[in-house]
Amino acid sequence: WVLQKPKDKWEIAGAKGPVLDNGKVEKLIDELRQLRASDFAPENKANSAALKNYKLVHPTVEWTVQMAPSAEKVADWKMSLGPVVGKESHLISSTNEAIYKISESDMDKLTITINDLRDGKVPFILPVEQIKQVDVKTGDMDIKIAKEGSDWKALNPLEGKSLDSASLTLLLEKFAKLEAQEYLDKSAIKPLKNSIGFRDAAGKTLLAFSWGESYKPTKGKHKDTKSMT
Repeated sequence: WVLQKPKDKWEIAGAKGPVLDNGKVEKLIDELRQLRASDFAPENKANSAALKNYKLVHPTVEWTVQMAPSAEKVADWKMSLGPVVGKESHLISSTNEAIYKISESDMDKLTITINDLRDGKVPFILPVEQIKQVDVKTGDMDIKIAKEGSDWKALNPLEGKSLDSASLTLLLEKFAKLEAQEYLDKSAIKPLKNSIGFRDAAGKTLLAFSWGESYKPTKGKHKDTKSMT
């Protein structure tokens, strides 16, 4: 994939893809800028034998950075990284023929997918001020509540019962601040039996999602997280 910045925001070139988080892309660029070699490889010249020895003939990751046009011509910069072996990886740069060593942690920062750069807030954009009805379904309950004026009341069960409007408003604002931590393949998770939907005054769904059992994220050391779609 190719990232480009035509104006002030980063996007995926050539196709309408997911919305990117500008901060995450800028952080990636900083990681590239601050990358430091931990050592030089014993076979320091990038000839065919050395490239094969350090598994750089078919690199695990390749980064190419194109500079913006300017009066001073600057060549594109390319970097190829091999797989991690013994807690370190090797790389070559287009700026010279040396083979460098980098740490496993630095390699992890540069071995990413496009999902790592997505804006996790986009799936949960929710105009709280437009919400007039909330429907909640789980294995144990089926609840519908509606907003009349500034007050929230139950539709099902306990029809007409007044609810704590301040607490509900705070809860809805928390839903609007949710952010995706990881993107999953739907086929890899169990059926999602719980759901919640938010509707406006005309009954139109503003946002609806389902959630399932806890799962352990594949990256990082987060606590168990709910799978959601």
